[in-house]
Amino acid sequence: ALRRALLTQQASSAIGGDGPGVALLDPDGTVRSSTPTAARWLAELADIDRPRPQRLPTVVASVVERLTSPGGDDLDVARARVLAPSGQWLTVHASRLDDPDRSVAVVVEPTSPVALAPIIIAAYGLTARESEVTRRLLTGLPRKTIASELRISLHTVNDHVKAVFDKTGVSSAGELRAQVFRQGTAGQGR
Repeated sequence: ALRRALLTQQASSAIGGDGPGVALLDPDGTVRSSTPTAARWLAELADIDRPRPQRLPTVVASVVERLTSPGGDDLDVARARVLAPSGQWLTVHASRLDDPDRSVAVVVEPTSPVALAPIIIAAYGLTARESEVTRRLLTGLPRKTIASELRISLHTVNDHVKAVFDKTGVSSAGELRAQVFRQGTAGQGR
């Protein structure tokens, strides 16, 4: 319980000073209004594009397009995560507003390290089972519990843990957590 509380606290405090920003878009993608934070995030995301876009940054436009395309009618929210030029991971959410203008609200916010963990894990090229074991190690579960949850032997869990440690260059579950969450917070101190 203490480990989970510490991880939650770390994830919350690692987001930094800039919180979410909100922008209201017209149906044609023009920004009708935004918070100052959203304007900063949108400007930073526009720096990814070359040449710089006239309207929305590509990542924002693609999230809005996914939501508003004919196939997106069933979606309540479309989202994407992107590494900004500052080194900060951002999550872009788009959602339709309940108005006759068919406006779209876009929220851009720092991505929490907890939400980034699956992306960071995937970057190490772990097998599906190694990823399952890793996700459980990151939450602080004991290996016996992992074995029970995955219905595999403790010996097999230990084999997977050894492979994970080899691929990630760590030697303990604590080091693994530190490495994954450190990578998730790189660039967030600005």
